[in-house]
Amino acid sequence: MTVDPHPDYRADIDGLRGVAILSVVGFHAFPHLVRGGFVGVDVFFVISGYLISSIIVGSLRHGRFSLRAFYARRIRRLFPALIVVLVACFATGWFTLLAGEFKHLGKHIAGGSAFSANLILWSESGYFDPAAELKPLLHLWSLGVEERFYIIWPLLLFLAWKRRFSLLILTLTVVAVSFSISINAIGATPVAANLKASAGVLLIAAAVFGLSRTWAFPGWWALLPTIGAFLVISAGPDAWPNRHVLSHRFVVLLGLISYPLYLWHWPLLSFAHIYGSAEPSGGMRAAAALLSVLLAWLTYTFVERPVRNSVSGKQVGILVVLMLAIGSLGAYTFERGGFESRFPESLRRYANYQYDPGVGARPHRCWLAADQPFTDYAAECVDGISQDAAARPLMLVWGDSHAARLYAGLNQVYSDRYRLAQFTRDSCLPVVGLSPGPCMQGNSYVLRTIQETRPSVVILFAVWDIYSSDWTRESVVAKALVQTISELKRIRVPTVVVVGPAPKWRERLPKLVYEAVVRDPRHRVPLRLNLGLDPSFVTVDSSLKKLLAGQPITYVSLRDIFCNGDGCLTQVGNSSDDIVSWDYGHFTIPGAVYAAKRSLP
Repeated sequence: MTVDPHPDYRADIDGLRGVAILSVVGFHAFPHLVRGGFVGVDVFFVISGYLISSIIVGSLRHGRFSLRAFYARRIRRLFPALIVVLVACFATGWFTLLAGEFKHLGKHIAGGSAFSANLILWSESGYFDPAAELKPLLHLWSLGVEERFYIIWPLLLFLAWKRRFSLLILTLTVVAVSFSISINAIGATPVAANLKASAGVLLIAAAVFGLSRTWAFPGWWALLPTIGAFLVISAGPDAWPNRHVLSHRFVVLLGLISYPLYLWHWPLLSFAHIYGSAEPSGGMRAAAALLSVLLAWLTYTFVERPVRNSVSGKQVGILVVLMLAIGSLGAYTFERGGFESRFPESLRRYANYQYDPGVGARPHRCWLAADQPFTDYAAECVDGISQDAAARPLMLVWGDSHAARLYAGLNQVYSDRYRLAQFTRDSCLPVVGLSPGPCMQGNSYVLRTIQETRPSVVILFAVWDIYSSDWTRESVVAKALVQTISELKRIRVPTVVVVGPAPKWRERLPKLVYEAVVRDPRHRVPLRLNLGLDPSFVTVDSSLKKLLAGQPITYVSLRDIFCNGDGCLTQVGNSSDDIVSWDYGHFTIPGAVYAAKRSLP
């Protein structure tokens, strides 16, 4: 095997790598501070293009170019650190990811091992899409682009040299064509344009701190980092900035570990986002960035450098086998749907939780759809008076679908003390005096029914916050609620109970519980959760308390009943059957019973 000659080592180029990786890590960790740091990837492309082209052209001129030696060197350079990171991501995902998330991680591991992650990710979402933060291997798209450069560019140069075609003309042609594609593609497929961008930019600093993810990039703006990198490299190692800034030991060290640092930083940030179910705090992001530097140094010192400096001829084959193995494992993980069997059946029941919302409710004619006429309310929506029920007063539940679910609990808890009535309608507040429509007509009918049936207790309950975020005294909905209470008191309802909003979750509560169980090292079911709570219900609860203070009613705060400093209650027993909500906030029967027992004296 022949050995390709290298150009003279330049510390300033490693320093330029350091600047590039700092900008990328800064952008991912603190995007509001380093708004255009993503252009560091373009700087890497320029550096790779310069070094690889220098090696190949030098080898061709000396008649010692070998594709076999070139690709063997690329394998030694790229495979060791990538294998370590892919294995680490797989292991982390095994213990912390849900089946669907782990399935997609397996696909991305397979794509990353084949250096085709760019094609897989291109079909899923853009580099700047919100879903990007939930993909620990999103950053491997750049390796896919670079690897195609490593495969195609040496062949083009070799063929051009053999046919005595001008290498300068070839290079300029490739740059012009790729930049033209970048400009034309930016409107329709920005990810593809990002992958094809090969030319660039005047000033790296202007790009890093001046550009933003909201700008059309790459396009013409790609000239900033790429031309900037070209100018820095072409200035030579003796230029003052190169000699005194880029050649500084710290900057050079960052450049030396830039490849493993690039590989480590994004998975750490992404897993932090996944594990916390929200954007990590600034301190967490800073900690992840610092940890990625430490892991990069360890990888460079104990994995990457020993492999690159080894003279063993077997290492390339071993690296290829290892990469094929981890890629096959990723593909198998995808085929197996993320190995849901990793967790016991008792925990998987949360992920597959199903619930019939009609369980425990009255016939559907007491719980109307939003567009049903009020005449569909049935006579059995009010319990009749029988001999054994004659002495029991009437309790009437009025509200939306959340009130219909509360009825199931009230019926179990109070049916021996009260006759019960239910008048509920999807997406309708239990108030009078709002805009005309099915809700207003139905609520007027309910008010007339209350006057006729003379219940001892009327319970008003709704999700409240989805109808309005403003429950101050001057808001329209607040005035309508106060007017409704006045009407109920005018027709002499002895007890009016207003039940405040139930805990509201950003996703289905069973899914949130399952996520928390999976990500807990001991797989404990959390009886309370903070993560995933929608704070809007807290705001509305506080507003309603203030609004109704002094009103002749009883206000029941479900926030006070279900929540404390450790979060809000997830279940009232020891299994998934005891969970309090099947979706974002509607009660199951166990949840409704728990609320009902604490809603009335």
